[in-house]
Order: sequence, then C-alpha cells, then structure tokens
Amino acid sequence: MIKTKRNYKDRLFCKLFGDADYIENTLSLYNALCGTSYNDINQVIMYTLEDVVYIGMKNDVAILLDSYLSVWEQQSSFNPNMPIRGLMY
Repeated sequence: MIKTKRNYKDRLFCKLFGDADYIENTLSLYNALCGTSYNDINQVIMYTLEDVVYIGMKNDVAILLDSYLSVWEQQSSFNPNMPIRGLMY
C-alpha cells in the first residue's frame, strides 16, 4: 500500500497564518477574505486542531474572531471534496 503525504506543501501556509508569532498575517487574511477591517490582534484566538480529531485529521488554520469560527485549508491541487471535509470539522 502506498502511503500518501497529506501535509504536502502546507508548511509555509501554516507558518504564516497558523502560528501565534505571525498573528498579524492571520488577522490580515481574515480581513481580506471577509471584507472586514479588524485591527486588534488580541481579539484573535487560534483554534487550529492538531491530530486531535478522529482518524488523525486536522485543519491547517482555524481562528475565532467576533464569535465566528473560521477554518482555512491550503490546497496544492484541485480537490472537489473540500465542502465535505469542512462539514467533517
């Protein structure tokens, strides 16, 4: 059986947007995606899951801001199953 490397090419995305040291980038991405203009980084709470969900699944970046949970996944190729994966979280 061939083992697939599931975290292929996601290190840079996780570092730039999922690391507390770069919380400004995370807030900037949230503002760009949601059309908002938040500027207080203390309002951002990181909720990235790391192999705690069943079957060893995890998300790349998740934050809680203004009582909304945002889950972001970096994809290096087309994946039509992403809506299903979002529901699984």
